[in-house]
Amino acid sequence: MNTKILILGFGVTGESCLRYFNRLNHRCKIYDTRTPDKFNNIKKYPDNDFYFTQYDNNLLKNIETVIVSPGFDPNHPLINQIRNEGISLHTDIDVFKSIFQGKIISVTGTNGKTTVVQMIEKVLRSHDIRARACGNNGYPPLDLTEENLDYAILELSSYQLEYMSNKKSNVSVILNITDDHLDRHKTIEKYSKIKKSIFVDACHRIINLSLKHSVEISGAKYFGYDNSTEEIVINNKNKHNLSIKDQYLTCNGIDLSFFGYHDLQNILAVLSVTDCLGIDYQGCIKALLDFTYPPHRIELIKKSNNISWYNDSKSTNCDSTYWALRSLRKNVILIMGGSTKKQNYSVLSEIINNTVKILILTGDNSETISNHLKVGVKIIHALDMHDAVEIANNHARSDDSIILSPASPSFDSYQDYEHRGKVFKNAVLEIAD
Repeated sequence: MNTKILILGFGVTGESCLRYFNRLNHRCKIYDTRTPDKFNNIKKYPDNDFYFTQYDNNLLKNIETVIVSPGFDPNHPLINQIRNEGISLHTDIDVFKSIFQGKIISVTGTNGKTTVVQMIEKVLRSHDIRARACGNNGYPPLDLTEENLDYAILELSSYQLEYMSNKKSNVSVILNITDDHLDRHKTIEKYSKIKKSIFVDACHRIINLSLKHSVEISGAKYFGYDNSTEEIVINNKNKHNLSIKDQYLTCNGIDLSFFGYHDLQNILAVLSVTDCLGIDYQGCIKALLDFTYPPHRIELIKKSNNISWYNDSKSTNCDSTYWALRSLRKNVILIMGGSTKKQNYSVLSEIINNTVKILILTGDNSETISNHLKVGVKIIHALDMHDAVEIANNHARSDDSIILSPASPSFDSYQDYEHRGKVFKNAVLEIAD
């Protein structure tokens, strides 16, 4: 039997594609630029052909469809060869949409995507609507093909949007756009254009009010907090039955706590989506009262001696770390740094000067960060995460908040941000007083 499907990349997405096509009795070829010793799951798929690092002319022989994983380099010569030969190139999202019978909600943004898709899932399921959050949050949509769902809530990264051909969606949302992934997209203009492509073939187009004057979208519906009027905007309308007091969003006597401005924005995005689906604000807020936030995003992992320890390992860019510091406000010991990424860390100088008492740098880019920042706070260089936690513990005093918020990817020493967060948490639980 000829193998007609090639899968590029054998991470979480690539393996989910292989499982899906194997269930349909399709044998596949798989190519990954990494060496085979990086994988311990190859033996589970003996009827398929694997290629690692190098490949020959047989790789594309008889191939009719290529499924590309989002992390696969778009400048890889194989991509050009596939396009030059006229072979169909798709993503797992395209495959999923071709067979899914329910409706699609699509969410993108530089930060907050995972929290928002999980919040939407929580609200819909509390209203007896069958829904699952999937995509970039780590749950491959092709693993959900046997579930009978009313809605699939897709978290979409710029990497996924760049490759996707089917952008059809009932509701599409952009939460925010700030500098990120410029190593791949080169300029903020190109990055923004890719993000905006989520609105192609969307019935409802929802975008943060803060982007109103910088991102032109025909027929857009805006959400956010209008600082000039101090009013909440949901889908272009000021909502007087919603109000903010301290760290609570209130609706008809129901108070929902939020942790900082970024969290409020995420909640308002959810209200805008569910408003399009006919769910009232009170029902939405009530459903979120017991929402469990995903780990690694300003996650409180320990509090003792009036010292709070937070894991914010998911902050892999400056904007995410900025909002984490805005949330903590003062008396912060910040652990920062990781693998190299094209971004200007000087944008964090003011917020660090205003909130941080000690900055602990670790990781491959620690010198780069130090050179970019113009800060007056004490800077200490740590050998590794364990050393960083020890330093923080030795300097911490009552009312301090210690946070790992790297503003950097994790690939210098860790498998991913989750691995980094777990290492940090284990170190804190072992060392912290």
